[in-house]
Amino acid sequence: MTVMPVSPGEQGFMAFLGAASAVRGNDPLAPAPPPELTGFQLAPDAPWRRHGEAQPFIALAGDRPVGAVVAALDRRAPHGSFGFFDCVNDEATATALLDTALGWLRAKGASKVEGPIQVHALGGYRLQVAGHERSPFVGEPRNPIWYPALVERLGFAQSATWRTWDFEGWKLLAFRAFHRVQGWRNARLRRLGYTTVEMDGTRFEQEMTRIFPIVMGCYAGAPAFWPLDLDEYLRLNLPLKSAGGVRGALLYKTGLADPIGFGMGIEEPERGVMHSFGILQEHRGLGLAHLVMEHAFAELRKRPFKSVVGALAKEGSTKYDEVGGKPSRRYALYARDTSPVGRPT
Repeated sequence: MTVMPVSPGEQGFMAFLGAASAVRGNDPLAPAPPPELTGFQLAPDAPWRRHGEAQPFIALAGDRPVGAVVAALDRRAPHGSFGFFDCVNDEATATALLDTALGWLRAKGASKVEGPIQVHALGGYRLQVAGHERSPFVGEPRNPIWYPALVERLGFAQSATWRTWDFEGWKLLAFRAFHRVQGWRNARLRRLGYTTVEMDGTRFEQEMTRIFPIVMGCYAGAPAFWPLDLDEYLRLNLPLKSAGGVRGALLYKTGLADPIGFGMGIEEPERGVMHSFGILQEHRGLGLAHLVMEHAFAELRKRPFKSVVGALAKEGSTKYDEVGGKPSRRYALYARDTSPVGRPT
């Protein structure tokens, strides 16, 4: 087994792009990311390259891909990262692959690494650590079930965690009832001048540009999130546009021209996904998330969904906790120093 660096445009890069499918096969619960998406994210003209650099590596057993990883540095990030990670369930292969990535980062001066991060949080990040039996939703981190244990055996520890809730059957009824009870709170918020407006799905780039300052403000300092230029942000969100079924709401305050919050969801054939929310710091603490959720539920009631997903909430108190019930899926970001695997500093 050998590990070799590859770059876009080289013959070996095509093998790198095919590594995820080679490792995962046709597993519907851990689908491989489309190779064209990976190539798009790592393209030589990708705008993130103005601020950093990355090196893809592929592990080969003969001429068969058995693993892949990208080591990356962004000058705006607090440390190095690894991403686009795929590996057969073999510790020796994972050690050789990640040791090579850590060595590249170490040579560049990085003392800490975190991942998996595909360029940036908006490009995809985290490993799924529980709930693999549930069907994937758009934007969910999915990976073979052995990945978390594999990286943990190599000295990586969870540095941040997230949860997802699946509301179906009686849980969905309870969720809807809970939000009906919140109606009196939302009426008070409207009297204070807060209101929601449906995003225009036919003007995706314009609407994403409108919420760009909110996203940058709301998620500043969050794991795997650092400031982006507008063109980077729009490019990273293009896969969301191509997924289709994206809906959203903008939150406004009377007297302010620009929105102060947003909520985005994804409509699947029989399931609604509450994907992301954000409210500027100076407007938090009023319960405005309920107002955005009320807008979302008004839209969901128009469609015959059998379930609703409360997606990817960071560990801690959330609106989903208030409904009751345990999360059905969990995810984690992993970190360690960049010393060789097996010899931590």
